[in-house]
Amino acid sequence: MVEFHDNKFILLYIKDDGTGFDKNIKKAGSYGLIGMKERVELLGGTIEINSKKNQGTAILIKIPID
Repeated sequence: MVEFHDNKFILLYIKDDGTGFDKNIKKAGSYGLIGMKERVELLGGTIEINSKKNQGTAILIKIPID
């Protein structure tokens, strides 16, 4: 889901009902979440990742509109 709020920011919400993961455990050679975080921060935004094993993952991204 993508929303535009008062032409001030874009809110992107991604959710799945997959297997989830422990975001504190780093997989060798895996940079997906780090890459997402870096790109969002380059745009001046924030990213929140919530995931629980066997319960899926939800990602909330907020990026300001200049």
